[in-house]
Amino acid sequence: MYKYELIDNLTSNLSITLKLSYKVNHDVNWLEHRTKTEYTIWTIITGNVWIIINNKEFLAKSGDIILFYPGDTYTAHTNENGCSFIYNRFRLEMGSTIDIMSTINMSGIIPGCYIKEYADKFCERFLSMYTSPQHISLELYSEFLYYLSKVLIVGKRYGIFFYTESNCNRKIPMIDTILHYINGHFTEHISVKQLSEMSNLSEKYFIASFTSLLGISPKQYIIECRMKLASELLCDPNTKIGAVAAIVGYSDQYSFSKAFKKYFEESPTEFQKQFIY
Repeated sequence: MYKYELIDNLTSNLSITLKLSYKVNHDVNWLEHRTKTEYTIWTIITGNVWIIINNKEFLAKSGDIILFYPGDTYTAHTNENGCSFIYNRFRLEMGSTIDIMSTINMSGIIPGCYIKEYADKFCERFLSMYTSPQHISLELYSEFLYYLSKVLIVGKRYGIFFYTESNCNRKIPMIDTILHYINGHFTEHISVKQLSEMSNLSEKYFIASFTSLLGISPKQYIIECRMKLASELLCDPNTKIGAVAAIVGYSDQYSFSKAFKKYFEESPTEFQKQFIY
């Protein structure tokens, strides 16, 4: 599922903001019809929640989670037994412009059988530290980050989300193909012209469109991929810097070291020293 490589390769630039977090209780009279403006996760603690979206009804039970995308319009209700869930509203971006999850269509319900271990732990930790919707402590924020990472991993591994039709229109044409190609060939020489031709766009418009979506240029994205691989290789203190330079696509060690220092603000040698024991 190569769409997830975007997140895998650019975690250093991600910005995750937890906007609101609290426990919700609803009785049989609850009927909610809204359009989400931000990403939202409901982690069902007790009872059943019915979600109607695009004229289709889905049932989320205790232990399940529901992930909403911005723009999802839904109607929600419960039965005579009521329900409770933990509500988390968040933004996930890279740079100042990217809506990073827009290329990964995964809004819907994750069955508890796939996520229960992590959902139960998150609920337990949340309820032990929760004070008010306005107060999001550093500890609560870190718990949510860990939980969100597990949600993404489960989706990547099992692909079990019930997709909503509204997600189908969120993609920019060819962006998945372009990212997949870069992720498989970034150690080679890839020109922006080559990528623009793949996307059937002029070079100037391709650069502008790519940068608008991802927050960085195509060239910077390729550097991100190379630096991530280089840092992984340099974790082995026995690996020669010249060998790493060749592996990640640089013609000589000097060019690689210059690019590495510009990116990490330390030389490959300085970086590698921390792994020598």
